[in-house]
Amino acid sequence: MILTEEDYKLIEIYKDMLPSKIFDAHAHVYNGAGLPTACGSGVFYRECVNHETYTADMSDYFPGCDFEINMIPMPDIKIKSDKTVVDKANAYLINILKNDNKNIGSVYVHVTDSEQRIGDLVTNNGIKALKCYHYSAPNPDPETCVISDFLPESAWVVANEKKLPIILHVMRINAILDSENITYVNRMTEKYPDAKLVLAHCGRSFAPHTVVRSADKIADNENIWFDTAAICESPSVIACLKKTKGKRVVWGTDYPICLNIGKPIGMGSGFCWITGDNLPPNCKPAHLIAESLIAHKLAFMLSDLTQTEINAIFYDNAKNLFSLR
Repeated sequence: MILTEEDYKLIEIYKDMLPSKIFDAHAHVYNGAGLPTACGSGVFYRECVNHETYTADMSDYFPGCDFEINMIPMPDIKIKSDKTVVDKANAYLINILKNDNKNIGSVYVHVTDSEQRIGDLVTNNGIKALKCYHYSAPNPDPETCVISDFLPESAWVVANEKKLPIILHVMRINAILDSENITYVNRMTEKYPDAKLVLAHCGRSFAPHTVVRSADKIADNENIWFDTAAICESPSVIACLKKTKGKRVVWGTDYPICLNIGKPIGMGSGFCWITGDNLPPNCKPAHLIAESLIAHKLAFMLSDLTQTEINAIFYDNAKNLFSLR
C-alpha cells in the first residue's frame, strides 16, 4: 500500500498515543466467492484478504505495534437473492481461523437463520461474535430498514446463551438517533441481558449529532458497547466515551474500507463520503485509517484520557468484550 504525503504527516502527530498491542474489533476479510459483487474493484482489488494482508496494509500506520483482529465477513448485496454467498463467506472465515489461536472472528448471520444453525456456526474455532447486515432484509432500503428486518431473534437467543457479542450496523436516516432503533436496542438488551450488543461505527454516527443526541436515550447497562470503526469525527468518539466512561468503547478500522483515500464527514443533518472520486481541487488527501486515528487522538485529548485509558480502547476493552481474559 502506498502512503500519501499527508499520511506520513498524520502518523507523526498520532503515533505517540499508540500502545504496543492493538486489537482491531472490526475488520473485514473476504474471498471472491463470498464477495462476488464487489471483489476485484476499488479497495476490494484482491481476490482474497486475511490477517496477513491486513497486517501488511496496516503496519505502516501503526509503527511498532502487534495486531490481534476480530475478522468479519464482508457483506455482499447479493445475499438477499443468494444465501449461498453467506455460506461461502462464513466458510472462508472459519477456514482461516481453523488453526489460528491469536485472532478471532464474527460469523455472518442471515435473517432466516435458525438457533440451531447459528449455534453450529459458533462452535468453530475462534468464532467469538455474530454479525448481521441489512442486505439480507426483505426491505434492504438503508433509509427505512428496521433492525428486526435483518437481525433475527434466533441470534439474540444464541448470543444470550453463549454470552456473545452481536455487532450491529444500524440503518435508517437518523442512525442510532432514530426512535425505532432506540426502542429496539433498549428492548432487546433488556430481554437478553447476557448478549452484548456492539453498535458499530459508534452507532453509525458518521453524522456526529446522531450519537451525541441519542447517547442518553440508550439503555444505561453493561451490555451495550460501541466500536469506532471508520469514524473520522471526534464528537462521535467523545459521546461514546462519555456514555460508557470509556469502559465499553473498542477500536476498529473497518478494514479494507479504511484503505480509501478520504473520509466520511457530517454534512447538514446527514453525512457524506469524501473519497478519491469526489475530492475537492487542490486537496492533499490522506487515507481513511490515518484520518480516523487523528480524530481519535483529538477525542482522547479533549476527554483528558490517560495513556492507560487509551490503551484500554485500543486493546484491553476488546479482550473483555470477546471474553478473551
